Amino acid sequence: MKKVILILFVPIFLTFSATYYLSNDGNNGNLGTSELTPWRTISTLDSALFYGPITENDIIKFRKDDTFYGQINLYSSSVPSGLKFSSYPETTGEKPIINGATNSFYFDKDDPNWDLNDQDNNDSGYVEIGTEKFYFIKNFDLSNGETDTTEYRVVNLYAGDEELIMARTPNEDEIIYNSECENPSYTGFYYLPDPTTPNALEFPSFNGGEFVVRNYSWKYAVSKLDEEDGSLVEDIDHLQKNAGYFFKNHRSCLDDKKEWFYNYTDKILYFSADLTEMDTFDDVWIYPVAYDKDDLSYDYGFGFNLYNKSNITIENLEFKNMRDCINIIGKVNDNFLIKYCDFRNSVMGINCCSGNLLENSEISGNNFSYLQSAGIYIFGNSNIIGHNSDGEDLSLENKFSNIGLKVGYDNNMDPTKDANGVNLTGIELRGTDNIIGWNHLNVIGNCAIRFLPRDEYSLLCNDTEIMNNTIDSAMCTVGDGGGIYTWHNWG
Repeated sequence: MKKVILILFVPIFLTFSATYYLSNDGNNGNLGTSELTPWRTISTLDSALFYGPITENDIIKFRKDDTFYGQINLYSSSVPSGLKFSSYPETTGEKPIINGATNSFYFDKDDPNWDLNDQDNNDSGYVEIGTEKFYFIKNFDLSNGETDTTEYRVVNLYAGDEELIMARTPNEDEIIYNSECENPSYTGFYYLPDPTTPNALEFPSFNGGEFVVRNYSWKYAVSKLDEEDGSLVEDIDHLQKNAGYFFKNHRSCLDDKKEWFYNYTDKILYFSADLTEMDTFDDVWIYPVAYDKDDLSYDYGFGFNLYNKSNITIENLEFKNMRDCINIIGKVNDNFLIKYCDFRNSVMGINCCSGNLLENSEISGNNFSYLQSAGIYIFGNSNIIGHNSDGEDLSLENKFSNIGLKVGYDNNMDPTKDANGVNLTGIELRGTDNIIGWNHLNVIGNCAIRFLPRDEYSLLCNDTEIMNNTIDSAMCTVGDGGGIYTWHNWG
């Protein structure tokens, strides 16, 4: 009898990955595949993500101690999933910085070009407003010559690493008294008189600017003021006597050191630099946001912009000077790992807002500081914010400080939209089966931790576990909440 020997061929699928490097000393003509041949700019990285050679499971590393400007786009379906973004070398150096600022200039107030007190006849110089000196630049066009329906507005302005303050009246540290009231208003607010119907309010000294009012204990609203008479352009509900309010985004608000104002219609930038340590700015960085007047949308302003991606790792990077440091869009985002990153000097840290989903992901070991709106704001299920270890692992603890403290600034991109205390949280998580553990939150504008249902998907916040978090100070800006807060419709 013949023996039959069967030989089975089992295919083995190997996963290969390439590593690409970016350095400030690199060259965009390089291959980018070694530390000796790195790329230089994020624009080259974006092209490689969209057109290749970067493919699924590849690794992208930014050199430590370097700063990279721009937005990393993983928005298109042509961009693969399964990517890892990290830093090199492994042992030494500060985290590489992803900086959202796109415009900059050098300033030295001893330069004769800045010592001209004649705004009508000079493109740069200074003006005196009250007792303060404010420098100006005319024809400060953030659009790079593009002619479309887009308005380019300034959100943040930094001198080196120091944040300047958007002009407002009264200032944040002023206590304002009203003749009809015995007690001071909220810090830095005026009191509304009576009657308080929206159509009766007119502020001709601030026409064209913005009006911010705390219309509920937990909420505030923003309206533009009419260019002609200073009346409210948008309706605001629940206005009542003694509600605190202030003005911003108007030249008349310039009255204090370190303030700035950008007139995006006339393209004039005003800023104060009247401090000894700020005589010279090696770089003044502007973070603008592009606002489309036709479809009322914003085209950019993110560190990472992701759409329907999975298995994405972002670690050991620093983000600053942008709208949302990480913006997640779409309903098929899962298995993200965001770890050991720093998020600061921006509007929001990590954002996956209403209508989008992030699931089965972990956000741990990060630092969130000086964010105008929220640290983490996520709709989704089965996520871990911090960690769920039985033993305390401080390296996985998320740290939040100074979040949501500037009322009316978090929605500066679009003053026509109603603002809300919901934007001023340290962690906001909407969904089910989530874990929020081992986080440290200090000085938060509204709730330090808030978990709520997601009604539009008929999902409650069932099985949400909150454990071993430390909260030092919350409700610093608005009221009617708590250090840890939820409300009706949860299971």
